[in-house]
Amino acid sequence: MIDIKIYKKIIDNIEYLSKIIVKGHSGFGTKGNDIICSSISFLVQSYSFFIYKTYGTNIELRNPKEALIELDLNKLNYNNLLYKDEKLKYLNDFLINSLILIENNFKDYIKLEIYKDNFIE
Repeated sequence: MIDIKIYKKIIDNIEYLSKIIVKGHSGFGTKGNDIICSSISFLVQSYSFFIYKTYGTNIELRNPKEALIELDLNKLNYNNLLYKDEKLKYLNDFLINSLILIENNFKDYIKLEIYKDNFIE
């Protein structure tokens, strides 16, 4: 099963994507032919690549032995005007909604959880 954890933080009533952790294999197909693993890997890695190319920040940590991809958006400086960046808001929504859509269609192979914390600055 693929375990996806999405962490959001709320600062001054504004919700920010903080971290995404994807771990495991779906077991839907054989290695290299698993459409669920492939689709999730494509989405997460494409998102990470876009962040790197657009903002110059590497947010990705990968550990292939543990089938782990972690995206740490805390590396982006939200205190600058990044939280107002419409591209980032749309991309975050696209990624999360895409992962939810895949989970809704393959519930036996994916578990997605969203966590929210409140912070006051």
